Amino acid sequence: MRAEMTEEGEPVIMLIDYDEGVAYMYMPEQNIAMQVPLSQAPESAIEEAQSITDYDYTVIGTDTRDGKVCTVVEYSYSGVSTKVWVWKEHGFPIRVEATKAGDTTIIEYKNIDFGDIPDSMFELPEGVEIIEF
Repeated sequence: MRAEMTEEGEPVIMLIDYDEGVAYMYMPEQNIAMQVPLSQAPESAIEEAQSITDYDYTVIGTDTRDGKVCTVVEYSYSGVSTKVWVWKEHGFPIRVEATKAGDTTIIEYKNIDFGDIPDSMFELPEGVEIIEF
């Protein structure tokens, strides 16, 4: 799995290798990657969607986001109120709003592609310094 994001203005690419049981947080501008065991990696979007059934959730409706028809689900756990837009076609969350103590964090997944993607997109470039945790 590959996910691209921006943290503090810098691009970060997360690569998850389920077969090897590792995840890499690759920072291209610094040419380094942090390698962590998959058990310590952040939850993937797919795992997040699958974990909804672990909570006492409520389906609050249907909404279309970025042209994708979604089921909107709400649940609370450990003082965090969460609302998730799950893309019906693929069971994939495309938006998550989590609110705790009045502060809301929003995560949106865009440019999602389930088609054929070259293997090279899931590999670290040559010469990257790998730091193991």
